[in-house]
Amino acid sequence: MPASNVTVKATFIYTGGGWGGGYWYASTSSATVKTDSAENGSFTVSDRYAKAGDTVEVTPKANEGYVVDQVIVTDKNGNSVTVKDNDGGTYSFVVPDKSIFPVNVKVTFKKAETTSLFVIPFMDVPVGAYYYDAVAWAVVNGVTTGTSAVTFSPDAPCTRAQFVTFLYRDTVE
Repeated sequence: MPASNVTVKATFIYTGGGWGGGYWYASTSSATVKTDSAENGSFTVSDRYAKAGDTVEVTPKANEGYVVDQVIVTDKNGNSVTVKDNDGGTYSFVVPDKSIFPVNVKVTFKKAETTSLFVIPFMDVPVGAYYYDAVAWAVVNGVTTGTSAVTFSPDAPCTRAQFVTFLYRDTVE
């Protein structure tokens, strides 16, 4: 896996429509989407042949250990197109006027931040400390209650009595 963020890019290319016999006609293939794959994720779009005014849904899929960083859509001049976060892992945008095709869709992925699943009340056990998850596990599983309601005293020596109590609570209770 790469050590840095990876960018995935899609491009809408205007391929049809025009004047014919004194009237405007629209081709059914007014935009084409090209997508590149990436090691940290991929994405799909709901309409590979979108026309101006159509809403296109982007569905990114991050690889394990990664999350979506950004979904960026720009017109051919590099101007931003508004992207809506639909929640639930999808994004959408409205294809702008045909005169500013192609539309470029760019999805970036970043490494997911790991956080502890446990929240503990001890003021002397900072989140991110190397022993935080171990202390949280011991509290959640009833192995310890700390030295008070708000302290654990991680730098204090562990007595034999405390050690035996920890072992007992972990194996018997």
